[in-house]
Amino acid sequence: MQKYVYLPQKEFVRTWVIGGQIPIRLATSYRREERSGSYTPDEGVMVNSSVDLNIYHPFISKDSVFGSLTVIGGTMNGLPIPDVTNARRVFEDGLVLCFSNSFSIQRATKFNAQACVRIFDIGRFKRIIDRELGVVGEMASCRYTAGYNRNHFLKSNENAWQDEFRLFWPGSEEKWVTIPGGQGAEVDLHSQN
Repeated sequence: MQKYVYLPQKEFVRTWVIGGQIPIRLATSYRREERSGSYTPDEGVMVNSSVDLNIYHPFISKDSVFGSLTVIGGTMNGLPIPDVTNARRVFEDGLVLCFSNSFSIQRATKFNAQACVRIFDIGRFKRIIDRELGVVGEMASCRYTAGYNRNHFLKSNENAWQDEFRLFWPGSEEKWVTIPGGQGAEVDLHSQN
């Protein structure tokens, strides 16, 4: 199963193709207030709710964490607010490597990528990283939603252009891992799709 990694610097291609050390960053390192390239405001936020929890602001801030919230028959400023039962919002971090399911020059441009590498077999690549980290991670294509729910593999429709595939491992600090050569090949960003 081939995947594509868009790289911010051309010099990074060498490591991804012939081998060497790469960093694996925490998911929350990709959180920013504004959506731009790899950054999103909801990275690392796990939400399960039938309504947009932002409607409860200022009583619940965007940084509030709770395992179960139920509001039945509530009002705010004298106006009724939607009922919610067992809503959940937690922050969960972990190590993440992000790829795309397909190659696109337009995507490379939106990522401000200077280079791209095609990974030949993402399953094999993940097993190598699992061994390096000493833990078995998860991998899946991201799904996109117009709704309010989020997790490491469920993102806003506003990020659908990324066509993202993720590798995720539990962890609380950035790690460096060594990848062997032969895992991928450079893709020419000036070629046509």
